[in-house]
Amino acid sequence: MSNSKFKKGLSDPRGAVFYFQDKLERSASKLFFKNTAGFTNNIKGFMDSYKVKKINFDYNKTEKNLISEEFMNKGYVKIGSPYDPELIKQISSKFENYILDKKFSYVRAKSQDDVYSRGLYRGHELIPESVQLLNDEIINIIEQYYKTHFQVSKFSFWRNYFVPPEVNKEKELISSNWHCDASNTSWVKLFVYLTDVTEDDGPFNVQSKERTKKLMKMGYKNRSNYNLPQDVIENEKYVWKATGDVGTALMCNCNLGLHKAGIPEPGHYRDVIQFQFAPSNEPLSKDWYKTFVDPNEPIKSRSHHNEPVEDPNT
Repeated sequence: MSNSKFKKGLSDPRGAVFYFQDKLERSASKLFFKNTAGFTNNIKGFMDSYKVKKINFDYNKTEKNLISEEFMNKGYVKIGSPYDPELIKQISSKFENYILDKKFSYVRAKSQDDVYSRGLYRGHELIPESVQLLNDEIINIIEQYYKTHFQVSKFSFWRNYFVPPEVNKEKELISSNWHCDASNTSWVKLFVYLTDVTEDDGPFNVQSKERTKKLMKMGYKNRSNYNLPQDVIENEKYVWKATGDVGTALMCNCNLGLHKAGIPEPGHYRDVIQFQFAPSNEPLSKDWYKTFVDPNEPIKSRSHHNEPVEDPNT
């Protein structure tokens, strides 16, 4: 944290309390859990996973079971494209119709008058076909991962654009720096691509839980100051760039693994739908989306998939 931010915090007692509390949370999180999700979020994640009743699903060595095991071991996994191409085509087409319409979309990230990311208001209502992305195959993978039931806690739709280097250097706009999310560590996310994603389209980048722990031990500090050589934190041996065709699905525990959004090249963009899940004793209702609450305004969150909040540890 710069001197100016520190002085500002001291002039605001509540801000100062938040700063020191957050600094303590992150320091303890790195010390005991080797991530920056926050000490309390790690404890909550452990307790939420512990208190739910474990269920003995069919754990034969099926392909789905192997996917959930890989997810558990690495903290991320590529599922492939478990969807009917016609369904993806319908969803992508409707997304394209809405994403630039200000009546249905909002700005997630901008600098001056230039917009670098847009999201949809109530995307599951605008595109009702999108709820079909949570199909039986995906549900089975998640249940086998948790060894219990789960609920949907977030359902988001967005598009990321090219961010010029000089703008990105001034301020991180689309979560393009290496970081861990700061939320309950039992929560996991499913991403579905609505466009073909090559390295030119700014793919999701992630490192395994074990590699993340090692980088923490090596001195990783925060998303604004890695405190590590670039060739160490960007070592291609450990970085998975999640490229894939339209309809590709992948999962990640973004609290336990360092990750970032790739920046698309000029003229390119990446369209994504994201689900967030939490373990639960209650089975997921077949009409879960009818009672799902999605605020009719951008969600302000420290989670990297919304406009990032400045890291107070800088």
